[in-house]
Amino acid sequence: MVATQIPMQQLELVKEAKILDIVEGSPNPRLEASGVLAKDGLCYVIFDNLPHVACISPELSRTARDNHMIIQDKGYRRGFEDIAYDPWLGRFYILIESLPRGRAKFMAAVQEYDATFRYVDSAWLDFPLDRANKGLEGLTCIRREEQSYLLGLCEGNRCKGGADGRIPGGGRIQVFQRGRRNWDRVGKIRLPETVLFEDYSGIAVTGDRIAVISQVSSALWLGSLAPSGWQITGAGTSYALPRASDGSIAYGTVEGVSWIAPDQVVMVSDKAKPEQDHRCRAKDQSIHIFRIPSPGRPLAARPAPRRNIYPSLGRLGIRGSGVDVFYKSTRGVEVCDENVDPCAAERGPDGRVLGGSAGHTDTSGHLHKVGRSNTHNTLVERCLYGGASNVEEPEANVADCSGVPELVLFGFGECVTALAQQG
Repeated sequence: MVATQIPMQQLELVKEAKILDIVEGSPNPRLEASGVLAKDGLCYVIFDNLPHVACISPELSRTARDNHMIIQDKGYRRGFEDIAYDPWLGRFYILIESLPRGRAKFMAAVQEYDATFRYVDSAWLDFPLDRANKGLEGLTCIRREEQSYLLGLCEGNRCKGGADGRIPGGGRIQVFQRGRRNWDRVGKIRLPETVLFEDYSGIAVTGDRIAVISQVSSALWLGSLAPSGWQITGAGTSYALPRASDGSIAYGTVEGVSWIAPDQVVMVSDKAKPEQDHRCRAKDQSIHIFRIPSPGRPLAARPAPRRNIYPSLGRLGIRGSGVDVFYKSTRGVEVCDENVDPCAAERGPDGRVLGGSAGHTDTSGHLHKVGRSNTHNTLVERCLYGGASNVEEPEANVADCSGVPELVLFGFGECVTALAQQG
């Protein structure tokens, strides 16, 4: 798949804090935050490794009087992924990602609490899952025609685990209605194929506005839910979480989202894995409040090096790999005018270019034809690979002085191979 998008604006950080620094009374210093719900001026945070619920004032201050831990002694003790509230019935629901049910079968479940967080019951979300650790990752509640529905967000694309679940463009939300014994699946919502996230880790709905976040992609998508039926209207808008000064991911463990204002959301972050960057560890086990930028604000992207792709590609290099021959998932790399490839002579108007200007009518060398009809060329190779790939080209088309910044996406695991400069 080849697609073009305007680069994402970045969310603006309002405030954040380590949860352990502002909430007293936790029996465990390890707080793997996995879901958050903003309700009545407070934020309720749940944890993957604990059954207890943290109640936090949006001041995110240790001195806030409302900050405390709600201790739970009934129900399951771990595996929680998100929290939702039904204001019509006065019920909290805490999502358990996946549990064994029967032979070689898994299902998510919810634990139900009353308005004071007293445990009431648990029930299955009647949707089969193929494994224990890749199930439903997000939960929210909506009301339609006097009926309450739970929306369960699948972690993997097309509700799959493994490499298949990391192929972007297949976001899915399962719709459940309370049945006699369990929550029965009654519908499915497909996110637009232009939502190119590798995974999905949180969901929130207010009115017709829907928010979905991704941990791996470190991004937020906002869209509109149709007033009837189970469809998304329009393509929506994606936003990147704030990046580090060098453009790398800083918020790499976000797992829950909730609306706190029309232009603000609250998120929480899980504990970072040992192999993750130290910048992710600095943000883990935390609560964050972000502001959604106004449309039309300048992109919060780092300055890009000079490029010369249009109308033809003079010299090709891959920045960000740190190696001469780059052949792996090309997430976040840039095409620039360094590291000369000896086949540069082939890249004229009649050669094998990656893209052309608006006025360039010869499409024989365009990417979608090179990638499919000439995969043995030394410039471009294709292979099956789990990660999503992209090459950024943030400048306008210089050939006709028009166009908008673009993000050219090599989807479904296309890889770019750049040969080392010779001579």
